[in-house]
Amino acid sequence: RKNLKTTYIGLMKLVGEMIPGGIPEADFEELQEMLTRGIDAMGDSMAITFDVGTDDSPPFMGKYVIEVKDQAVFEEVLQKELKLMNEGEMLADLYKGFGMEMDVEIDDDAGTYKGVKISAAKVAFKTSGDDTMQAQMFEMIFGDGIDYCWAFEKGHCIYTLGSDADETIRELIDQVRAGGPKQVGSQMKAALEVLGNGDKADVVGTFNFVRYMEMVAGFIAAIEEVDMPELDIPTESNIAFAGRTTEAGNLAFQIVMPKEHMLETKSVFENIIPKIKEQERLKRQKQKEKAQANNI
Repeated sequence: RKNLKTTYIGLMKLVGEMIPGGIPEADFEELQEMLTRGIDAMGDSMAITFDVGTDDSPPFMGKYVIEVKDQAVFEEVLQKELKLMNEGEMLADLYKGFGMEMDVEIDDDAGTYKGVKISAAKVAFKTSGDDTMQAQMFEMIFGDGIDYCWAFEKGHCIYTLGSDADETIRELIDQVRAGGPKQVGSQMKAALEVLGNGDKADVVGTFNFVRYMEMVAGFIAAIEEVDMPELDIPTESNIAFAGRTTEAGNLAFQIVMPKEHMLETKSVFENIIPKIKEQERLKRQKQKEKAQANNI
């Protein structure tokens, strides 16, 4: 928990230094207090998953299951953080420094599922200024906004975001109510095996570079308005990582890339680089033809 506080507060300091004028001291102290209260209300375990979306939805979906000791405080902080994204609020001003404007709608009683109250929020994004490429990127990433849902069950906060947030939270409520997964998933099991004593680490996770590059290729295709062929590269492995707390209170990370994933990554570059070069050639050709047509 101490590492989590240090990480979040350090991140906010870094972000504040990146925007014109930075974060006013009073605002930073308020933000630090809010983050501290939220983290102190957490228990000792947390599971997070981010997935790449489909062609017909925003490109990511997130799932959180967080053990909580104080539900009232945790939910208060969660809602306050969302409200601070509204126009004129602290986080809104922070994001505006990066050319982003937001509007947040919160529905504290969006529905119930098997007796569990579900709350929801919609965060709509738009870009300020005349940066068309940035606007296209935001639309590609966020669509018409990000849907959030959260609920509390058996001492856990269940939190989802993305296009299927409402459907996904119902699935997670069932899982938590049933006591959670009965066995370790195959991908996490493989990660624990290659990490060595991974089950003793404070943080364990996986990252799939192939799927990440598929998402990036989709961004490029949308922003550049080109028809990027699908990578369609099979991937069965992941990069595994583990974080362990040192005696100095820092978090030391171990990262392992299995040979199988290295070969899959190699296939990505062998596959995508020729396609990108071909798309760049076609784009230059179209620009040349357009210029010639304008001169006629």
